[in-house]
Amino acid sequence: MIWSIKRSRGSNETLESIYIFTRERGVALGIVAIPYRDQVLVETPAADGYDIRYPQWHLGRFSAEYEIPYLDLLPVLRTRVRAAAQDGARPARVYQSRDVHFNARGHRWTGEIMTEWFLGQVAGYFPSEPSFEPGGDQPVDR
Repeated sequence: MIWSIKRSRGSNETLESIYIFTRERGVALGIVAIPYRDQVLVETPAADGYDIRYPQWHLGRFSAEYEIPYLDLLPVLRTRVRAAAQDGARPARVYQSRDVHFNARGHRWTGEIMTEWFLGQVAGYFPSEPSFEPGGDQPVDR
């Protein structure tokens, strides 16, 4: 957990500098958290001392504090991947084999999700709390 705390402090400094840079220039800023493969595919999202949702939780807190529109792709991708599996089949693939990048399905799904978010949320964004707390069972709808 110490590494995560140190990493968070460095991330905050970087995010704050981006926020200041964009604000000084009148540029709109939104943050989209793109999960890595293991976050999407792991069966148990939290265990003793570990929670796959921590990076997204951290970004959500930062975004809420600075009133920056924020989209966390993790919950919806986890849901879609599992829903696409039928009768005990393997979850739908959204990443390239042996690669960290999305495949065609992953790009299509994230593009659809981000478009819906942008059109429905970004223009009329109202800040809110992060969508979940680390260790929580389910994300909370905003």
